[in-house]
Amino acid sequence: MAALTMGADPFNLDEKEFLNAVEMLIALRRNVLTFYTSPEESVRLYQENDIALIYGNYGSQQVKQLQAVGADVAYVIPDEGALAWLDCWVLTNRVKNKQLAEQWINYTLEKKVSDTLTQRQGLSNTVTASGKTDDTDKIFWLEPLENYTLRKELWYKIRSGDTSGIFSPL
Repeated sequence: MAALTMGADPFNLDEKEFLNAVEMLIALRRNVLTFYTSPEESVRLYQENDIALIYGNYGSQQVKQLQAVGADVAYVIPDEGALAWLDCWVLTNRVKNKQLAEQWINYTLEKKVSDTLTQRQGLSNTVTASGKTDDTDKIFWLEPLENYTLRKELWYKIRSGDTSGIFSPL
C-alpha cells in the first residue's frame, strides 16, 4: 500500500522506491495500536478499543463482520488503488477422483451457493456482480514480488518497531 501511495508498482520496487516505502511504513508504524491476523480479531479489537481507523485487509468480509457488531464502517477503494486476489479451485494432474472434484467446483458455481457465500461471509463471488467496485476503481491483482524474502525480513522489523539494521535492500 505504501508503494501505491507513492505511485509505484507495488510488486517491483527499485532501490529508491523500496527505501521510501520502508521509511513511510516506519513513520506510520508509530500510529499503529496492533496488527491482527483475522477479520474476527479485528472485530474484537474494535469492540475493546477506541479505534478511529482499521486497515481492512480482509475487505468486504471484514466490513460485514464489523457492521454486524454496530461499527459505522464502509467499503472504500482509495484513489491510489487497492490490492486484490482471487481464490481459485484447481485440479492437479494427480487428482484421484476428477469427476467428484469437477462436481464440487460446478456446485460452488451455482448461483444459490455463490450468493450464499456473499450473504453469509460478505465475500464477492464469480457469479453475481457485487456492486462494491466499478470500472474507475484501480485494482491491482497480486503478482510475484521482486524479493519476497527481503520484504518479509523488513516487514518483521517494521512491525516490531525495530528499525536497527535496515539497510539498502537491492
